[in-house]
Amino acid sequence: MAINQKILGAFVVGFALVFGAYTLSNFNAPRVDTQNEPVYGLGAAAVSERNYIAVTDNDNNGIEDWREEFVNDTPIIIDTEVAGPVQYTPPTSITDTVGIQLFQNFLQAKGRGGVGPSTDQVVTDTAELLRATAVQDYIYNVNQIQVIASSDEAIRTYANTLGQIMINNNVKTEGELVIIERAMLTENPQELDKLDPLITMYKNLRDQTLATPVPAGFEKQHLDLINVYNAMYGALDGMKKAFADPVVALLRVQRYQDDTKGLRIALENMYRSLVPYVRLFSESDPAIVFLVFSPQN
Repeated sequence: MAINQKILGAFVVGFALVFGAYTLSNFNAPRVDTQNEPVYGLGAAAVSERNYIAVTDNDNNGIEDWREEFVNDTPIIIDTEVAGPVQYTPPTSITDTVGIQLFQNFLQAKGRGGVGPSTDQVVTDTAELLRATAVQDYIYNVNQIQVIASSDEAIRTYANTLGQIMINNNVKTEGELVIIERAMLTENPQELDKLDPLITMYKNLRDQTLATPVPAGFEKQHLDLINVYNAMYGALDGMKKAFADPVVALLRVQRYQDDTKGLRIALENMYRSLVPYVRLFSESDPAIVFLVFSPQN
């Protein structure tokens, strides 16, 4: 049966390493004179003279026959071309970016000793950087909305437009945190795709509300609604990065309760601002949807 050359070679190399380690470990060991020691048991038998295997080279190629097994017929070609420098690709995720910065800050703090910041301060600064980077949402301001003159007709149109936007974009799906939890437990990134309808919903709510003309006197409530829609959009978009950028997802989940509370408060405030104009609406108007957000409900 032919012996695989790679296996045989590996065995020889392994034997050489073990034998070399044994030799090194016993190189300086004190030598014990055993010539005069009595011999017992099996060792007492006479040692036969050693017979050495003759070295042959049947093909006369200058390589002993026993070495032929270790000779590779395929020549080894060494690439003499010097490869260029490896192109560094900077990290794109916040997790990797802040992780590298944290490691660098630790090294700098260690090198400076008592002069530089403590390791506790490095951790605190990094945590603040993470929060500012991962959960900082863009804030829309009054310069980005269209304010129009206030009138009963303008207010009625405005409220009905907002109500219709909410009705048109409403989606029925299971809870966001349920989806996240199942994705983590099953380690299945595809589960996170179930967040897409909700992400799209809040994006549309934000953009369509932003494009709606606002009667004077409703600017604050309007901007609060836009910004909370944007926060919910950012939260869900960040949660979807649970596998690609886990730090962002974690911080978004931690802040999610505050985001949902902000959404409830913004909708309640919009309801309160419309209560004085209840006479303008009928039961068939889309603005009636705001009754759901009455604090009494």
